[in-house]
Amino acid sequence: MQDNKTQHLTLYADPGHAWLKVSLWDLKQLKIEDKITSWSYRDPNGKDIYLEEDVDMGTYLTTLKKHGLDYVIWEDVTDNQSIIRTYRNY
Repeated sequence: MQDNKTQHLTLYADPGHAWLKVSLWDLKQLKIEDKITSWSYRDPNGKDIYLEEDVDMGTYLTTLKKHGLDYVIWEDVTDNQSIIRTYRNY
């Protein structure tokens, strides 16, 4: 996360749910890693977190706004079940 740059984020969605991909480092820098629920997922390398759309994504985006940080969200949508569902819970 860099203060003077726009964050380029990806929202992954399958037919049942969606998740915003962010780095664990960003969560720590924003001091919200303890506010993320177990409904979000951690990828196998442990560096990226997929924030569930209902609560955790809002927590993250609200915090970005509070810090005056801009973002753009790209969408990656599939008609199949996402592999994200197989990852470990946060």
